[in-house]
Amino acid sequence: MGDELIRERLDRFLVGDTWRFRNDAVMVRRLTENGSDHAPLSLDIDPPKWKSKRCFKFQERCCEIDEVKNLISEALSTVFQASPMFCLAQKLKLCLHRMVQWQQQICTNSKKEIEKLTMLMEQLHEEGNHGGNEIIVLENRLKETLGREEKYWKEKSRCKWLKEGDKNTKFFHHKF
Repeated sequence: MGDELIRERLDRFLVGDTWRFRNDAVMVRRLTENGSDHAPLSLDIDPPKWKSKRCFKFQERCCEIDEVKNLISEALSTVFQASPMFCLAQKLKLCLHRMVQWQQQICTNSKKEIEKLTMLMEQLHEEGNHGGNEIIVLENRLKETLGREEKYWKEKSRCKWLKEGDKNTKFFHHKF
């Protein structure tokens, strides 16, 4: 210990309860030190209210779509001249950007597609078309879309008991 020991004094703001409840969005930030052993603090009573970007999450249902497979393989086959770790990071970032662009351009909402396909099938049935290639193609597309929708909700469900069932555990009893 001895001479090498450096102690840091914590600076802080003091406010009363009444003031704190009236100003609940206040932010205190520690600024960088400039030649001093103390870091100045900044009290922002009106911090900006921005919405953060939504975190991208890859969905398992996209694995079956050929377009997505091509996007990923193109992004991962891109060549970068740098260290292997940097190259991997750049490839993953490129993959992420291309997936986000794809999701924005292509409608991946299975529910809307299911409604559209069901409506088309109903129109064909009303016209008296109860068989044939058109109906078979629509039925197959509807079956695939329903499968993707099921995968989506299975992936979204976070409750253990949906996957594992009632094992009469403490976890299960606390869910209800």
